[in-house]
Amino acid sequence: MGCGSGSLLHRMAATGFRNLAGVDPFLSRDISYGTNVKIRKCKLEDLIGEKYDVVMFHHSLEHIEDPLAALRVAAELMAAGGSCLVRMPVVAYAWEKYRTNWVELDPPRHLWLPTEKAMRILVESAALRVEGVEYDSTDFQFWGSELYVRDVPVRDIDGLNLETYFSRKEIREFRRNAAELNKQGKGDAAVFFLAI
Repeated sequence: MGCGSGSLLHRMAATGFRNLAGVDPFLSRDISYGTNVKIRKCKLEDLIGEKYDVVMFHHSLEHIEDPLAALRVAAELMAAGGSCLVRMPVVAYAWEKYRTNWVELDPPRHLWLPTEKAMRILVESAALRVEGVEYDSTDFQFWGSELYVRDVPVRDIDGLNLETYFSRKEIREFRRNAAELNKQGKGDAAVFFLAI
């Protein structure tokens, strides 16, 4: 869900995944690449009646107005023994440290951001269960937020030269801190592995 033009799906296909379908209501039209990757301009609920081994929200659930409804639809789409993967920002240490300068707040694009506990409650309300959580935040939570503190907008992340704003030592420290927070379950991004 929320696949855009499908770059992640293409990377998955290159590693052996088959029969990949992407859904994004904001596309201008359906896209077929002539491979096993098909992308449809539609909403998740338009797929009801179809079954999938894996339903994935890769940094998209936080952009959905009604995440409970979306997870309920995901549960309907999951084949027997299937799973759902939700990767998204979560409220933890970076929020506590930066508050309104936390880069993952990202209004108005991020409509809601849960704590791990809130996500577990939401998942259970959708008749799903959390089988595991893995924190996978990066140093972005620090340098992005620090740029906001300095009133520097984060626009072109790929073209941004961090050494313009931070020393190499600071950048290494951001990376170390992110890795440590992930180990502690306090990073600002996580993957939730869900099952019926």
